[in-house]
Amino acid sequence: MSHTRYIISDASKQLEVEPHVLRYWEEELQLDIPRNAMGHRYYREEELTTIRGIKKLKEQGFQLKAIKLILPSIDKIEKLPEEARKRLCSELNEKIADQEKTSLILHTEMNIKQGNQQEQKMEQFQTIMTKIIQNALVETNKNLSKDVSKEVTTSVVKAVDYQFRMHEEREEAHYRKIDEAIRSCQNKKKKKGLFRRR
Repeated sequence: MSHTRYIISDASKQLEVEPHVLRYWEEELQLDIPRNAMGHRYYREEELTTIRGIKKLKEQGFQLKAIKLILPSIDKIEKLPEEARKRLCSELNEKIADQEKTSLILHTEMNIKQGNQQEQKMEQFQTIMTKIIQNALVETNKNLSKDVSKEVTTSVVKAVDYQFRMHEEREEAHYRKIDEAIRSCQNKKKKKGLFRRR
């Protein structure tokens, strides 16, 4: 690999991507972009190659959340036949949209009582994601599909597990606050009721 280093403005020109987009992708995809002693980003050929792959997947319709899931295997995903890539893109984007809708629904007070159902939905989502990726990879040659399936499945499960843990922690904190607010209101009503009786 070349030892040439590019500052963000030069890298953005080479990649034909605005600097703010590079910073956004770095944050959203948790890319490990090196920095010099002054804290400034610099890009080597390996970072440029990764970002070219990301840009290509974005141009093919993959959402950033989908790209984040498949990022460890991006070079193998690029080798998939076009039809398999399109199907993978469509299915991942659809499942991510479903997950986001489910997350919004789970934030409502109506779902406080449905904690067990939420856990089941999360497990079903993990199973579906794993099956989608495995089915897309089976259509390529057997050696490639086996390698990618193992890597992507592990990556997806880890990423989804992490997302769900974080989501559950936020949900638990949210519900705790709601419970405290309800109890506080009930206590105030009880106190007001006691004063009125006298």
